Amino acid sequence: RTDTETILHLYEDYGPACVNRLNGMFAFAIYDRRDRSLFVARDRLGIKPLYYADTLGSLVFGSEIKALLKHPEVSRDIDPTAVDLYLRKRYIPAPRTIYRQIRKLPAAHTLAMKDSEVSITPYWSLDYDDTGPKDLDEAADGLRDRLRASVERQMISDVPLGAFLSGGVDSSTIVALMSELSDRPIKTFAIGFEEQSYNELTHARTVAERFGTDHHELVVRPDAVDLARTVLTHFDEPFGDSSALPTYLVSKLAREHVTVALSGTGADELFAGYERYWAIPIAQAFNRLPRSARRVLRGTLDALPSGHAKRNLVHRARSFVRSTDLDLFDRHLQLQQSFPTPYADTLYAPAFTDELGTGNVDLPGSRASSDLARLLDLDTRTTLVDDYLVKDDRSSMAVSLELRVPFLDHTVVEYAASLPDALKLRGLKTKRVLKHAYRHVLPESITRRPKHGFELPIARWLSDDLSTLVQDTVLNEAASIRRFVSAEVVQGLYTRHKSGYENNSRLLWSLLGLELWLQQSGDVS
Repeated sequence: RTDTETILHLYEDYGPACVNRLNGMFAFAIYDRRDRSLFVARDRLGIKPLYYADTLGSLVFGSEIKALLKHPEVSRDIDPTAVDLYLRKRYIPAPRTIYRQIRKLPAAHTLAMKDSEVSITPYWSLDYDDTGPKDLDEAADGLRDRLRASVERQMISDVPLGAFLSGGVDSSTIVALMSELSDRPIKTFAIGFEEQSYNELTHARTVAERFGTDHHELVVRPDAVDLARTVLTHFDEPFGDSSALPTYLVSKLAREHVTVALSGTGADELFAGYERYWAIPIAQAFNRLPRSARRVLRGTLDALPSGHAKRNLVHRARSFVRSTDLDLFDRHLQLQQSFPTPYADTLYAPAFTDELGTGNVDLPGSRASSDLARLLDLDTRTTLVDDYLVKDDRSSMAVSLELRVPFLDHTVVEYAASLPDALKLRGLKTKRVLKHAYRHVLPESITRRPKHGFELPIARWLSDDLSTLVQDTVLNEAASIRRFVSAEVVQGLYTRHKSGYENNSRLLWSLLGLELWLQQSGDVS
């Protein structure tokens, strides 16, 4: 008996509505011989991938793009808009892929095909309706109950089990719950860096000692970036989030000891953990300043060098201030982009700009009423699904590690959405309800420390240890990316980055990822 058999019986009893009775990560297809119909579904949060291509009356689908490309009627033509989105965002949002003909089935959607007609239908969405508890203690109680139940469900395994541990609140909470639910030490895995501003091993060790885990560590050095070519082959399309590399390495470390691992992915989107949500109160305060004061502050920040440290105040302040004149969504997107929108006019090659035209890519709509809730909803349906979960799934499956995400149990997600904004973000205090719920469980040094992303010290590496790689690929006269971007502008971006005046690591790494992908795939035209 298998999970697959359970789904078949559910489909027999409930038809397409069977997806509403599933809890977990899935992507599956069922062919019904009774009416010669095909039913395809993807889980609510898009934890598992599913791609498809319509080939004039037939449908090709699978969990990897490379599998679809084996079909003779699936074209390898590149989608220019997908390239543009990738360079801006570092990932390609659903439903697009790098190929014109191939599409991603969006999260929480089903696809039905009958008599050569294809229909795609959403089956689940989040309601940010403030129907949950308003009291912090009561909300924390409800969160503890749901998250504990989720971790307990996801610890069910007949193979060795462990957890990623970064030393942040999210992964530490998962480890705390796993330790409570297990009668033996939990195996935990952490990645560190030689650059101290990026190294979180001390915090991971603090948590490992508190809960008596069987702890394993790996220090990543610049030579590990040679793995980029290997890692990129598992993504099937360009992927510019450099944290894919440490995710792959921690997955590889974990796979030496376990077959299944749990991670803390998703908590930041549920409980407003990212600094970019600060932009709401910061923009309100900044725009109350006299226009002359705003002009002076902008000029001062523009004149200061950014540097390459992880928590560089100048770089972050400059990004916030440059975005304050934009509306809510544009500001939020700008803070995540690899480069400011106006830069595209000079960055892109003229022929590529002509290919793109003037069309805009629509953002998913939201029924949320508050600014914060609309941004959380947007991030949950875009960045989480198409960046972070893609990174986790491809990096872990590359080494045959099953990665589970307890925060994204739909009961936890729905509960978080029901809570008022003030329990998530108040002033610059993020993830209030999560930190409050586990304030007596986790070390105080963990609940009080600021958010640190799972990032490479890529800004410094691009200037030093990886400079030869950049010269041989991105800046090479024969580089394939010259079809899309101006060689002169890219050279200027790298020169200013290397000098320390600007931190252009996001765009440079994305360009490197695109160039390596083009070389590997051969899909330059």
